[in-house]
Amino acid sequence: MAPPLGYALIWNDEFDGTVLDTTKWIVASPTCEYSNNLNPANVALDGNSNVVFTCADKNYGGGIASACDRTGAAKFDFLYGYVEVRMKLGDTGNIPGIFCDLWMNGSQGWPPEIDITESGTGVVGDSCNGPNYMDMTLWFGSSQNVTNNFPIKDANGNPLDLSKDFHIYGMEWTTTFVRFLMDGVETWRITNVSQIPSKRMYITSSIYPDTNNSIWGCGTDFAHVPFPVHMYIDYVRVYQISTNIGTLDVSSVPTGAEISIDNSDEKKATTMPFQQITDIPAGNHILTLTLAGYQPYTTVFTIIAGKTTTLSPTLTPVSQTTGTLAISSSPSGASIFVDGTSKGITPGSLTLAAGTYSLRLSLTSYQDYTANFTITVGQTTTLNPTLIKISGSVPTYLTLSPLSATIRIGMTRSFIATVLDQNNLPMANVPAVFTGSNNSIGTMNPATATTGANGTAKSTLTGIAAGTMTLHASVAYEGVNLTSNTATITVRRRYYS
Repeated sequence: MAPPLGYALIWNDEFDGTVLDTTKWIVASPTCEYSNNLNPANVALDGNSNVVFTCADKNYGGGIASACDRTGAAKFDFLYGYVEVRMKLGDTGNIPGIFCDLWMNGSQGWPPEIDITESGTGVVGDSCNGPNYMDMTLWFGSSQNVTNNFPIKDANGNPLDLSKDFHIYGMEWTTTFVRFLMDGVETWRITNVSQIPSKRMYITSSIYPDTNNSIWGCGTDFAHVPFPVHMYIDYVRVYQISTNIGTLDVSSVPTGAEISIDNSDEKKATTMPFQQITDIPAGNHILTLTLAGYQPYTTVFTIIAGKTTTLSPTLTPVSQTTGTLAISSSPSGASIFVDGTSKGITPGSLTLAAGTYSLRLSLTSYQDYTANFTITVGQTTTLNPTLIKISGSVPTYLTLSPLSATIRIGMTRSFIATVLDQNNLPMANVPAVFTGSNNSIGTMNPATATTGANGTAKSTLTGIAAGTMTLHASVAYEGVNLTSNTATITVRRRYYS
């Protein structure tokens, strides 16, 4: 994929040929990298422009690094830029015990650390969510980090297993922000400058077994892992800001059009007198302007180094044939069906051709809502029905998972409370309270969470100090009081070797 505007390639490996380029990489081993579970024999090129890391058994995996964090020896490191890696995670069959990572570490010691992605399977929590989650962390102190993890879905809203195909992972690192991308779409951005690393860093990636369940605490089930497990990288590319750049001043009539240059995801809106876009490489580029109700505008323009190019096109209106349905419900989270076709969950906004449609909203423990509605060209139809609860549905069963977990200080683990009614059906909109025995060891956030359509409520525990605590969930709803089984949590210090 194209890098952000203004960046030029400074270092890369396409992994062509049959032998790893050791002028660029150190084959990771316990004498160089953080893990004792790496064997240089488990790294090879496959002859199809991929480097392959293999986890052959429960003892050893493989990986590479562009520097050695224990000696400071560096084949390649850099300060600020854009990193792009096309990678396929290891397919563990969603069995816990194997961990995949793509990191950047400080060349002269840890921290800093930027985890572009991590993937492990096990108890739901930080880095243990499985191959359909993005897990990203930035360490800016020995016990200070910011982290983000969330499920990845395909175009149909289904979980996307990142171990089934290649995906492109990107990370842009500047003096003012760090942002993460997957397949060209930004997934997370950090803008607190006090958290942004200012030291040179190197790239490392590996797959390995968490042999003693001591590194990540996701649990292990090596007897059922489909060994050997392979992880693939197609290419690694690093870009930095080029000095051979110029500026574009662009406006439009009318204003408000979305600007795209060379199909970049860095989109802005035209303003008056103009929108200024800097750091564009010298040469020819494609400008695309899009605005609802107007035909897309496309032109080729030229950037001269150190100069400003100005464009101000007039957009051409198009005949509009659609309108909008703004649909919400009380409670929210109901499945939307328009003419029998699923259209997501409430609240939502749908663009539909002019005409009359049938609507059905469906939510567990509530009666289906049905109605007809009409879409008028250029107008918004708003619906906000109150759903009727099915009588006699009361909370009867309350469970908490997981019932045991180990986390590191400063890291997080998610816990799920599930509420079912007397017919074993999930109950939505039930408040569940998460109570821990010792808030000095770990705290829950939020302390109270409301169940969704699947009957589950989620809270996250953050490790504060080493020790052991217990946790349970409780429900007081419609005169019924329930308490879940009790979970035991161990908080450990962060792992180093």
